[in-house]
Amino acid sequence: MSGEDQKFTIPELMAVTLANYIKNGDVMFQGAATPLPMVAIELARATHAPDITYFSAFGVSPSEPINFEKLMTEGLKNYGEQIKLTNYLHAREMWDQWQKGRLSLEFLRPAQIDKYFNCNNTVIYGEEKNYHKPKLRLPGGMAVSDAINLMGRVVLYTTRHIKRNLVEKVDFLMVKGYPRSKWRRDLNLGEGCIAFVTNLCVFEPDPETSAMMIKSIHPGITLDEVLENTGFEPVLPEKIPTTRAPTDEEVNMIRTKIDPIGYREMDFPSLRNQVMMRIAEKGVKY
Repeated sequence: MSGEDQKFTIPELMAVTLANYIKNGDVMFQGAATPLPMVAIELARATHAPDITYFSAFGVSPSEPINFEKLMTEGLKNYGEQIKLTNYLHAREMWDQWQKGRLSLEFLRPAQIDKYFNCNNTVIYGEEKNYHKPKLRLPGGMAVSDAINLMGRVVLYTTRHIKRNLVEKVDFLMVKGYPRSKWRRDLNLGEGCIAFVTNLCVFEPDPETSAMMIKSIHPGITLDEVLENTGFEPVLPEKIPTTRAPTDEEVNMIRTKIDPIGYREMDFPSLRNQVMMRIAEKGVKY
């Protein structure tokens, strides 16, 4: 949606869609460098899931909603001292929680993904498929392989639904997909990736093949647009509904209470400069 009379934006639609995958009572982990999920968590806490527990850079379930404007203008360290972090959790302790099956949901952002939800955040090859001389070297797994296999369920997202990111076969298999498959159950693993939310549509795994199936298409987007920007053939159900649009109440809550500074837009490269300009106007204090 665009224009002055728009009822919602794509960042708001995606935040609401992600929030809808959160269940009341979920025990979550979420990194602070994932703006859309952080806003989605606060939206869920304020609406249908007040009793979730989540671990993040801010500790364990901060008693107050995160103030994204202060986070951006004062920095994580200074803001963290103000809100008095509830707990400092080491990575080793977090992995222990994963291994014991105590965490039920996390949102992750893959750089490259294929039709069976196999993910790659490691390297992108050029003409020479050489791991040691890639076209682009990415940050790496950063425990994503653990999360996708040990979490109860994982929801993936991307703000750049293009063929370069949604490919027939990932250049480097960082973590195996095939959600809700028999081998996962046999190994007592989590469900895997239960959904993939993009700026064009929502995918969920086909129950028979674990391949990506279009669950819904966002308002204003056509099926042709989705297919033209997807590097593989997704499963097409007989009927594809439109993704539920955010309600006026949800949009108002995001814009006026949860995220007035627009932290959610930091996940969108084309909008990032606008957010930084708003932050600069507020004054950076670190």
